[in-house]
Amino acid sequence: MKQRRRRVWVRLLLRMNAAAALAAIAGAVYVAWVGASAKPGSAVDYNQKVVDLVESIQPDRHAPDAWPLFAGVVRSFQSIEEEVGAKVTFEHLAGESRDGAPDPVILEREERALRLMQERGLFDTLGEAAAFRRAVRPGGEGPLFEGQLTDIAVWRSIERANSGRAFRASMVGGGDEIVDSVEQTLGVVRMLSHQATLYERLVAMALEQRATAEIRELLLAGGLDRATCVRLLGVIERQSARPPMSSVVETERLVFLDAVQMTHTDDGAGDGIRVGSAYDALVEVPSKKTSTSRPPFISNAGWFAHPRRSELEAFGNMIYDGWSRYVDDDRRGGRLEALTQDEIVVFSRPVPEGYGLVRLLKPEWERAMDTFDQTCLTTNGTVVFLAIEAFRAEQGRLPATLDELVPGVLAALPEDPFADSGVFRYKILSAPDDAGRSYLLYSVGSDQEDNDGVPHREDARRALWAPVDLSDFVINAPRRRDGGKE
Repeated sequence: MKQRRRRVWVRLLLRMNAAAALAAIAGAVYVAWVGASAKPGSAVDYNQKVVDLVESIQPDRHAPDAWPLFAGVVRSFQSIEEEVGAKVTFEHLAGESRDGAPDPVILEREERALRLMQERGLFDTLGEAAAFRRAVRPGGEGPLFEGQLTDIAVWRSIERANSGRAFRASMVGGGDEIVDSVEQTLGVVRMLSHQATLYERLVAMALEQRATAEIRELLLAGGLDRATCVRLLGVIERQSARPPMSSVVETERLVFLDAVQMTHTDDGAGDGIRVGSAYDALVEVPSKKTSTSRPPFISNAGWFAHPRRSELEAFGNMIYDGWSRYVDDDRRGGRLEALTQDEIVVFSRPVPEGYGLVRLLKPEWERAMDTFDQTCLTTNGTVVFLAIEAFRAEQGRLPATLDELVPGVLAALPEDPFADSGVFRYKILSAPDDAGRSYLLYSVGSDQEDNDGVPHREDARRALWAPVDLSDFVINAPRRRDGGKE
């Protein structure tokens, strides 16, 4: 009897094991079939969405499109580089050679390139483009993930060329040349600021800081008369419009959604599974020596171990919503308050497994906003510096306070983004100092303390890096043309 029961149980167990094996095989076949047949869903044209986004932030959406003019300048400059036989950065012409002494060969090459730019009307074209209030970079055809910006180095070189032009014009009282060169550079800044990517925005801010530093240097050298100061104030007012930084976050969101649609199926209801082979093709870069590529059926078989499309998109949208609020918050010291506690927790941790398409970019956004604040500070400070010198040239004296600049020279005083009060510090000296300055104009810097206009002993810019104690950022500090730090 016992042996009969044992045989029954053995047969039952064998049947159960066989059923389990069949179920496992069926499941594996189903997983393999779903993976093998998986293809990315219908495509949304995210390149066009980026173009639409750029169009929406233009200062004048009804103005002629200046992009063809800017693109023509890039092509002409690249042809000049081919003609002179080398990349031209204009570092020597702008007085920024690293060893302080210009190389005669490089300087002569830069001089030749500058002459060719003038002869072929590149600066005239830049002036024409700067007058338009709209410039929209055409959309590409490939994945947004692989976007290439090949013109950025050209704009850096042209800024240095304009810097050299302005410096030379100041030596002979060429106010028109100074104003034109600054307007052309700031026109490039405005154009780049109103494009889609964080990289373009950062380059624009770097060029703006360099252009305003050049103005301050010319002021310190006494190379600007009242009329030129007033005209430069008009240039800055026309060209320094800044779109919200959240537009750059929205571009990152579109890059993310484009990557999701290229690597996931679409069930028609906003969901789908990851297509491993498409993900590998988009994200992974095989080694030159050994390829990491796998057959599609193997790459796709792991779809069930990854978050579904709806989960991935929800996580990504939460990330970009938070950063959008963060970058548009005006409170320099309190931007984190724009984030929810859950968002702060997510941002402080590595990207969860399976969510690699979400580019958190936390360090980049924080650094970008630091650069944004520094750019606002240096541009606003330059405006006040120009206004003081225009007032002095007209009145024959310095203003007793900055309030005297309004409304005669300025409609309103620009704000210092580093000061809680928003007010720049201004101190008239009892006697000119070693640099010949009769006053100091400065920001309290990142420590929020008025240190009587004393700059950082090693690098003046460190007063804007938190936390730094006992130093201010001086607007009318002498700038070294040998590549040294202000």
